[in-house]
Amino acid sequence: MNEPHYPFEASPNEFRYESERVSEERIVRKAVVFQATRLSNVFNLVLLDLLESGEESDSTITDNQDLRLVMATVMRILEDFLRRFPLHRVYFTGNDERKIRLYRIVIGREIFQLRSKFIVLGQIGSRFEYFEANRPYTAFIVSTKTELDDETP
Repeated sequence: MNEPHYPFEASPNEFRYESERVSEERIVRKAVVFQATRLSNVFNLVLLDLLESGEESDSTITDNQDLRLVMATVMRILEDFLRRFPLHRVYFTGNDERKIRLYRIVIGREIFQLRSKFIVLGQIGSRFEYFEANRPYTAFIVSTKTELDDETP
């Protein structure tokens, strides 16, 4: 999480963040939205492309050759959200196996640093466990560390 990232802004309600990437070829706008779920204090993280038409898409592939910067930005936004709302938990997954694998790789690379501030869980089947690298997780939950951080997920 010490990697360079794009600047971002939180919307007034602070459940939506936007950033803009400017390259020689184009401007790419992205949003990270935290959507309430049916579970108390659990929010779903959604990464969206903001299209020129005004639509939002979670399946567009922008291929701007900046994947590391994009993922570092998402991680910084997640950290900011949990700093502002320390009692919330954030759930996320990819909408295809490629994106799920990408999240596994990014979290695996950053897990030692993440554990200093957060509890990171991975989902296998219907069960969550503390994240370990190289496990076939399909979804993730991140929450702020508390004095109860040793309780079973």
